[in-house]
Amino acid sequence: MTRLCLFPLVLTISTLSTTVFVVVEAGDACCKSAVGTEFLITDPFSVAPQGWDEEDDGVWDSPKVSLSSLPTWYQLMYEIRLGMVGAAPWLIVGVLAAALLTTFLKPMFPSSMLQFWLGSNKNNTNTNSKSNNTVIDSLRGSLFGLLVPFCSCGALPLALVLKKEGVSSASIAAFVTAAQAAGVDSLFYTYGIFGIRIALLRLAAAGTLAFTVGVTLSTNNDGTNNKEEEKEKLKEQITGNEESCCVNDDKSKDGCHKTPLVDNVTKTTTSTNSMVTTTKLFINTSIGLFSQVAIWVGVGVVISAGLAVWAPPTSSASSAPASSVTISSATDVVSVMKSITSRAGLFMLTLPMTICEHGIVSLAEALKGLGFSAGTVVALVVIGPSTNISSLLILSRLNNNSNDSNNRIFDCTKITAVILIFGICLSYIAEDIGSSVMMRKAEADNTASSDASSSSGLPDWLNQNAASSDDYYS
Repeated sequence: MTRLCLFPLVLTISTLSTTVFVVVEAGDACCKSAVGTEFLITDPFSVAPQGWDEEDDGVWDSPKVSLSSLPTWYQLMYEIRLGMVGAAPWLIVGVLAAALLTTFLKPMFPSSMLQFWLGSNKNNTNTNSKSNNTVIDSLRGSLFGLLVPFCSCGALPLALVLKKEGVSSASIAAFVTAAQAAGVDSLFYTYGIFGIRIALLRLAAAGTLAFTVGVTLSTNNDGTNNKEEEKEKLKEQITGNEESCCVNDDKSKDGCHKTPLVDNVTKTTTSTNSMVTTTKLFINTSIGLFSQVAIWVGVGVVISAGLAVWAPPTSSASSAPASSVTISSATDVVSVMKSITSRAGLFMLTLPMTICEHGIVSLAEALKGLGFSAGTVVALVVIGPSTNISSLLILSRLNNNSNDSNNRIFDCTKITAVILIFGICLSYIAEDIGSSVMMRKAEADNTASSDASSSSGLPDWLNQNAASSDDYYS
């Protein structure tokens, strides 16, 4: 009996250990994919020279070449492989966590608790009450997303489970957006690159963006299929009650003993059967969630790889000078429109792509070197990972219980428009903060490089007392 009780704990610890391992393994691939084609890889088409002997000459090392110099088909396959390697571990972790939440951890986190903390999708006849619930649910979902260390591939399985558990669509949309855009884990990474002001600004902006998306996406779709969901839950409750109270084949007229007499052997047998049933349910739930999410993640990876090859964010470098024009410094309307168009074009290139919240920092730093304004770079750090093709398709599917494609397209358009407008506004608001931070960072880098070049490697007291050799020949 004790061993059976410890089984969920052991399974949970194993899942958490797997989470730590795959997060480390996926980080390198995710960040490389975000940078794009501007890095060196081993030449896959190079061969050792004729007459090369590994015993005498050593092991042949293929030269490094730029990925952009390789054939287009190889660039596409390489980007797809990087995307799959970066997405698969997060997807597996998210599926396992969601399956645990609905099986072994179900007694600890029942549906009523999830609905209490994240918001319920039950209809309210009062319009004002429903609006208030939407605002509160979006706020809860955004806070929950910032605390969860998952990217889109890990957050999407949880979103499916939360929808099944009766959580509101506004809360789910805010949760997915916040989990993708930023989090407590990316706070320290951003702090190490850009400093504490940009890190805190990113966290606050990601939460605000997620809240806005949740409020915007919330429609009258919540609760349209509540009757069917209630029927299914009622069937599950009836089945669960029968299994819990009927302990043997001898049943009374109502199907269960009113006062069953169970000995220790029967209790052990019942616990064993319950554990086996829960384990089977965990496996079936994991397979079902993986099959539902994997296809959309795969579509997103392929589209993201295609954009990285044929339309990478660095391809908009020609419009970088226009982004440096601010509203206060603009001399005419045309300059303002060019500035807005430049920033919007960069954001539109990154929205469909699957970019992790850590890899976007490296990409933003590279785009700053191409001439984009500091405000544009700061906004990109928030906007870039906030959504992608996979998230748009699944969120629109969860928000629409019907199979009407027009409603789903409309929801995708709403999310994209909100994120794009938010990013443009944030880029101008963060212009002053970003400029000051970038200037200090550039000065610190220049100081460090000058110190490194002027240093002789000797202690300071010896350098101060050293005499120039020119004095001996004067």
